[in-house]
Amino acid sequence: MPQFNQTVEVRDGDNNVTIRLDADAASVEVGADPANGFLIVRDANDNVVLQIAADTGELNLGATGTPGIVSLKNTDGGEAVRLDGGVSDILVKDAAGNPLFHFDSSHALLRLGGVGEDGDLLLRDAAKKQRIRLDGGEGDIWAKNATGKQLFHFDCSAAALYLGGKENEGDLILRDASGKQRMKLDGGEGDIWIKNAEGKRLFHFDSTYAALWLGGHGNEGDLVVRDEANKERIKLDGGEGDIWVKDSEGKVLYHFDSTYAALWLGGHGNEGDLVIRDEANKERIKLDGGEGDIVVWDAAGTPLFHFDSQYAALYLGGAGNEGDLILRNDNGDQTIKLDGGLGDILLSNADAAEQFDVVTAADATPGTVMVLTAEGALTPSIEPYDSKVVGVVAGAGAYRPGIVMDHREGEDGAVRVPVSIMGKAACRADASNGPIAVGDLLTTSSTPGHATRVEDRSRAMGAVIGKALTPLASGRGFVDVLMTLQ
Repeated sequence: MPQFNQTVEVRDGDNNVTIRLDADAASVEVGADPANGFLIVRDANDNVVLQIAADTGELNLGATGTPGIVSLKNTDGGEAVRLDGGVSDILVKDAAGNPLFHFDSSHALLRLGGVGEDGDLLLRDAAKKQRIRLDGGEGDIWAKNATGKQLFHFDCSAAALYLGGKENEGDLILRDASGKQRMKLDGGEGDIWIKNAEGKRLFHFDSTYAALWLGGHGNEGDLVVRDEANKERIKLDGGEGDIWVKDSEGKVLYHFDSTYAALWLGGHGNEGDLVIRDEANKERIKLDGGEGDIVVWDAAGTPLFHFDSQYAALYLGGAGNEGDLILRNDNGDQTIKLDGGLGDILLSNADAAEQFDVVTAADATPGTVMVLTAEGALTPSIEPYDSKVVGVVAGAGAYRPGIVMDHREGEDGAVRVPVSIMGKAACRADASNGPIAVGDLLTTSSTPGHATRVEDRSRAMGAVIGKALTPLASGRGFVDVLMTLQ
């Protein structure tokens, strides 16, 4: 075999050195001006397994049946880096041979970190500022803006995601396959929005008013809550406007029916109670479905209102707090008061009336003086000093009955009207026979349904209606009367 010492040069047809073997430097040089270097290594089957091309700067390893592998060793001879063309993996190991970086092409998976070493992924901008960090030790994800302010943080320890920060609100927006915004968590407004495919809003939580809207635009809104067994326990039905609560067996224990504006509590072996507590968690109001009672307590725990269903009794007031019952009309004015402190019944209206059958309803207008017929019904008076006088039809002028007795339906269709028999009432009067002055006694007159002043006291016995409280100088009109039948 021929032997060459020092340097061997191979030249092309133009006498340019294209290959040089330098024994002293233990080097091989391929290529020179004007030819690019090109190195090919073949296996026993004539397959190219190594190719180095100077013109393209490419290094090709492997061939059919022989994968290309690059293995970099550390100073101890152990494999530190491996590029495996057979499985398309990249592997970086520590000094002990533990993998710390592994790209697994079969699963498109990148693994960072391993035995004794956290895996972190840091992304920096052109100014070398850290913008994104995936922290394998904490399990956190961080993102910062150009000024270094943290705007995105997933906190693994608390399972919490934070978006936004000072001067940068955080929003979470989800779009569908067509690019339409379907869901938005608005960090600036504190709102949550969900839209359908047509862009119509079906879910909206408004933080300004602490209000939640469900449904709309052809889609009713329902809120359904299930237990761990996937049974429906609570339902707010936007279509019906109802609220349902069921027990674990599916029995309805709470039902608000919007059709009838009705609320049902309890049933099927469970009584219904409604309990309302104050800010100190003290029970203040209770509707007891088991006992059928209603109780209201003051802040000290003293019952001040108690309806006892066992005795059909209502108790108002208690130690330190008198009980009052006040009734008002549609104008808000007090008309009746039961004063528990004084033990009084206070009526805002002026007279005590009693209902009677009347002969003709058209004749029984308020203020008309009425007398008894032989059948016991009432008719307007037509005779002076009529001892059959009963009183004045109540309700004329400014006066209304404070109390109405014998209030019932008339028999056989008879019409009944309230007649003032005591207290203040407005009465029709006729001053043709002389003016009526305050304090005059009044009796019946020949003018139907009208009173006049008593001229003959001897005839007035049993025919006095009452005492005039207002004057009537002449003609016919209304006079206020203190009813004192005698």
